[in-house]
Amino acid sequence: MFYGTGAKLTEDGICFITPSHALERLVLADNGKEITVSNSVPFLLTYNHYDPDQRIDQYERLMCSILDGPKKMTERIPMKDGAEIRQFIVSSVLVDSDYRVSVKQREKIKPFTGFSDYYQRMVDAVKRVALNADSPERRNSGFGVVSTISSGYDSLTAACVAKEIGCDTVVALSGGHYDIDDGSEAARQLGYKNIVKRDMLEYRGMKGLVDAEYLASGEMGTMLQFRVFEDLFRNNLVFFGLRGSYWSKAVDMTDEFEMIGYFNCEADVSLTENALRNGYVSVPLPTYGASVASSVERISNSEEMKPWTLNTNYDKPIPRRILETHGVSRDAFGQVKYGGGFSFYRDNLKRLSGRMSVEGFVAFKDFRKRRRGVIRSPKSAAHVLRYVRLNLPIYLNYMAVKLKLPFRLKQKPHRYANPGAVADLFFWGVDVMKGRYADALTKV
Repeated sequence: MFYGTGAKLTEDGICFITPSHALERLVLADNGKEITVSNSVPFLLTYNHYDPDQRIDQYERLMCSILDGPKKMTERIPMKDGAEIRQFIVSSVLVDSDYRVSVKQREKIKPFTGFSDYYQRMVDAVKRVALNADSPERRNSGFGVVSTISSGYDSLTAACVAKEIGCDTVVALSGGHYDIDDGSEAARQLGYKNIVKRDMLEYRGMKGLVDAEYLASGEMGTMLQFRVFEDLFRNNLVFFGLRGSYWSKAVDMTDEFEMIGYFNCEADVSLTENALRNGYVSVPLPTYGASVASSVERISNSEEMKPWTLNTNYDKPIPRRILETHGVSRDAFGQVKYGGGFSFYRDNLKRLSGRMSVEGFVAFKDFRKRRRGVIRSPKSAAHVLRYVRLNLPIYLNYMAVKLKLPFRLKQKPHRYANPGAVADLFFWGVDVMKGRYADALTKV
């Protein structure tokens, strides 16, 4: 199992490596004179003097197409003036001395035979990662361990496994539904004493255009609320419960890292810039074994897991067995799914004003004023109509709730980007981050 990104000089050239999961990527640019590979989209654009094509309103869909897996995602992303960048997930990218680029998908691991095999291999893999991160041979060693928690299955199970490698600090958001989604009691039952809670909206009062880091990835800020913990994340392995669907009885991911039935463009890639700046490595524990997700699903539905199967709408036997085996009482977790983070995906300008940081929204509005002369693609009107059609059930259901009407419409899963004001968030985020990287490069 490999977390973070890396590179190695080999006899065949330089080999660049992505994580073993699909929540981070490498990007590549070939400007005709040199090839640049990076784990940061805005850095790659800054170094090569590239800019996004502001006529395009579907960058979120393009940048988050990693949800379709490496074989189906949009690898080549168009930029201004005919330039392009390439993105890679779950792959190794070899650049040889003749500037030829070859891509190879990461090898699949051996399928799991049962719960004990799955759990032991996962713990062993995490221990190896921790030893590697703390190796004295590293220039920056001494990584600690931190985990997020909630009352749900996913992050709490991540915290349970993190305890196996010495984690003693967990963090939780508070306020709003997070007060109901409080996993503190379960964390105490796991032996945690250092439980840090911070308000879900604290980021809104922060200075420094904090939103930009979470938007320059192309994703609409799903992990922005976790900005309040960056001081605790710094120089640590940070365990998350991201992609907990791998632990569901009906897994909606394939062995090819393709997300089936997943709504919108929530690719969970928005942590990248904040992680790079603060030197932490994200460990989305449920993604362990993603290349053989079907064998994880078989375990969840196996006879041996029936004692930990509740047959409810929110039922994950694997994490329930892990947590109960480690002493967490059955009623202390896994009752209702709330989920962490959020997305600007369906927002309009008015709603953004109440969800972005105060400083960030003012800067974003000013940025849009300066772009008023930008001509969108002739297809933009069609994009708006398609977006409305695809999301109409969601809006009607929202109205039904407000009016206390009994009907609910079913929404078909899709990944189509909002072509409204939200589409400008990517351009703004990249603009801000390019300014920061340009300043940094002048000091090198």
